[in-house]
Amino acid sequence: MTPVLDTEINVVASGESPKTLGVQEVSEKWDITREQATRAEEYEHSLSLLQAARLYKSATFWAFIASLSIVMEGFDKSFQGAVISEATYRKKFGQWYPELQQYQLSAAWQGAITQAPSVGSIIGIYIGGVLNDRFGYKKTLLGMYVFVIPCIALLVFAQNKAMLVSGGVLVGIPWGCFATLAEAYASEIAPLSLRGYLTGWMNVCWILGSFIGTGVTTGAQHLSNDWSWRLPYATQWIWPVPLIIFMFFAPESPWWLVRQGNLGEAEKCVRRLASVEMRDKAKDTKLQVRTTQLELELSASQGPSRWRDLFRGTDLRRTEITVLAWLFQDACGNILTNNAIYVFEQAGIDQSTAFKLGLGTSGLQLVANFGNFYLMYLMGRRTLYMMGFAILDVNLMLVGIMAVFGVGGRNEGWAKWAQASFQMIFNIGYTGLLGPVCYAIIGETSSTRLRNKSISLGRIVYAIWNLGMNIANSYMINPSALNWQGKTAFFWMPFCTTAIAWCFFRLPEYKGRSFYEIDVLFERKVPARKFKSTILEADADEHLMEGVQLR
Repeated sequence: MTPVLDTEINVVASGESPKTLGVQEVSEKWDITREQATRAEEYEHSLSLLQAARLYKSATFWAFIASLSIVMEGFDKSFQGAVISEATYRKKFGQWYPELQQYQLSAAWQGAITQAPSVGSIIGIYIGGVLNDRFGYKKTLLGMYVFVIPCIALLVFAQNKAMLVSGGVLVGIPWGCFATLAEAYASEIAPLSLRGYLTGWMNVCWILGSFIGTGVTTGAQHLSNDWSWRLPYATQWIWPVPLIIFMFFAPESPWWLVRQGNLGEAEKCVRRLASVEMRDKAKDTKLQVRTTQLELELSASQGPSRWRDLFRGTDLRRTEITVLAWLFQDACGNILTNNAIYVFEQAGIDQSTAFKLGLGTSGLQLVANFGNFYLMYLMGRRTLYMMGFAILDVNLMLVGIMAVFGVGGRNEGWAKWAQASFQMIFNIGYTGLLGPVCYAIIGETSSTRLRNKSISLGRIVYAIWNLGMNIANSYMINPSALNWQGKTAFFWMPFCTTAIAWCFFRLPEYKGRSFYEIDVLFERKVPARKFKSTILEADADEHLMEGVQLR
């Protein structure tokens, strides 16, 4: 097969110095690479989950390390929802409401403070994408770990609401980078059999951060001074320094190096990511070259990777899936549950009990997250995602009904406890059914050529949506505004129902598919419901390119 390239390309072959190869020479080298890649593809499919875990212990370790960045974001999300329930915090930054006989943040300031990190993350997602294209995952993540350290100080020593907002925006910038780059890095270094679990580990880290945040806030509430809210902010300093040390020794993504044409360094990284018995084979490098070559050929008329490529050809469909998969997992009511402790209080549960319920919920979410890995192993992505939305839709209805029986959320009877119970079940169900699967879908949908841009765009849309809806949610649940409290669940039900229909018609199944196979299935325009059953021949890329040449 002759590549459809009308220009010369730069290749750095293993053991060779950089040089420019003409089309004919590329063709000869490519024929050899494709045969090796075919064997590598077959070998990857033959590995069981345990075999892959044993052969790729190093890849698993580095994916875990990169994903720990998400702990800080999960910590902040749970902490922001809990700290507004803390009496000392509300007294310092809020105002007295005679009709409520308590200090409260106004809905406007509550929305501004809790959503400031989301504003920063939108900026950070874009900056991270630009920096990653130029410097790679490793250097970009290292730079952001350093940047976040002084930003945290603004929050710890905040004297007014303006400092809280500005500090939130600044810490949100590196968090935006972490959310996209850690996800992409984990998906690129993971072997086929482990890819869904190593990307799903991102959600474990998010829940771990939430658990730690709720635990620290629960413990700090007994302090009678400003350290009751300063201490949780200061706890975030625990993470950057260890992550800097570990990431300094981490390998760069071989896929990123292949996209730069640096095959020699890519092969070295592949060997670092595999066990000793696999290092001499360095199989993945050939497979990465084959996939990258196919994507270059299919997009040859478009030139180098650009943001507009996300909306062209089959990449438009992949962009839709990336964006909506991320959007729906937040629109299913997760925004309401991020303020679980606050909702518990507004339902009539005392502050101490509300914090304990929040901590218990976070602990159960961790357990549910690991249970999700087993369900994903049995059911794949598509079925589990669709089932999760259906179950949560029913749960939202029950939360809303209990809130109605709660007579404005201050009922001292059974309704408030029923509402709290369904709220906890929702949180646990979300983690056990949706959270990790979303990260797996995001990491697998985009082409390797556009992965960084695709994940970044999806996260930007998610962040903008999250920002707007969280502000709206603050007005819905705040007693000084709309005061809907638990009845806000009715608002989120239609989004959950829409997500079920979208999953059925538009979400493919990626379980057991390599990036190369996913490329071919999308290029052939295979319907989402047939992704799982479609059988691909070994030379599927040749047939694709014959069709491209005929066009």
